[in-house]
Amino acid sequence: MSDNPLFAPQREKAGSTTYRKYNYQYHWALCKVIEEHSDRSEYAIFVEMHEDVVLADSLNRDKVKFVFNQVKTTKDKYSETTLIKRKNNKPSVLAKLIESCNCKEYSCLITSINLVAANGFSLTLKETGVDLKLIKVSDLGDDSIEKMSSCIKEELGCEIPESLQFVIPTLPEKETDNVVIGKVALLLNKLYPNCRSEPVDIYRTLMDELRRKGEDMFDYKNWDDALKNKSLTSETVTQVLNTFTTSVKDTEMNDLFREICEELGLSVMQRSNLKKSFQRYKTRRIGARNTMQLSTTQNICDNIHKFMHACDNKMEILIELVGRGMDKSIAKQFVQKEDKDAAIICEYVIMTINE
Repeated sequence: MSDNPLFAPQREKAGSTTYRKYNYQYHWALCKVIEEHSDRSEYAIFVEMHEDVVLADSLNRDKVKFVFNQVKTTKDKYSETTLIKRKNNKPSVLAKLIESCNCKEYSCLITSINLVAANGFSLTLKETGVDLKLIKVSDLGDDSIEKMSSCIKEELGCEIPESLQFVIPTLPEKETDNVVIGKVALLLNKLYPNCRSEPVDIYRTLMDELRRKGEDMFDYKNWDDALKNKSLTSETVTQVLNTFTTSVKDTEMNDLFREICEELGLSVMQRSNLKKSFQRYKTRRIGARNTMQLSTTQNICDNIHKFMHACDNKMEILIELVGRGMDKSIAKQFVQKEDKDAAIICEYVIMTINE
């Protein structure tokens, strides 16, 4: 006997199955985020836009290339037969994957089209006895290629693209959250050694952000709007990591910031506003992955070195000289004067502590 008053065979479990499928998809996407971030790349991840997961290798619309990924969690391995099988006149798995990338305006920007299958593949390869985590069209046996080519020609009227790949992921279907949290911890250890961090909070924040972006069903004509509303970018990930990571040097930075505020003779409210700007800039600055931030840091630091001996050892004069010496393209990103001052102070503090 069970002590559960609701214990009985359930009418259907499709909801749980669907959730498990999408849960795996989002966790796989976050694994790609961690992988890209570990390589210190600039990137954006789109979920549920044209394909399950789309990886952009740049935030610059004029340079960006894409990798399209369809993520599957079927019980059995995919064979040539199951890839091209059609049910109730619906597109085959292979045709559905290729169709999202074929004859589109963005087709020329796609570097690879991946079918990611949690339970792997049972495909005939040219070389017998080998196990590949990444199977390219060139790795398939001639009979396999012919079989799939005939299907695609019949369904879509096109050839199999050479960029097609079959991927066996390392992420297991079970305990995905714990596995990804572990990957976050390893990433933090690599990027921020000897720092205190909160991998669970980082995982939850990034996963919530991914799901929120995935739920947005609108289309965006503007690239920046698409990045903002539909993707998780390297910039956002950096900000989240910095928010939940405390460096040993943070104490030194805060102490030096307080000393500078005392020298400037700021009131409590002025100090509070400047500190908020300081923290915002510091979060954006540390671990930055965009060319604009790198240029900003370089320009401010160059000016600090330039005017260090002309400020009479007074911070107020140094801030004024550096602010005036900034390139116009750099200065225009700071709307408020205190934001510009905070950026100069932050760069000075980091420079001083690292010397």
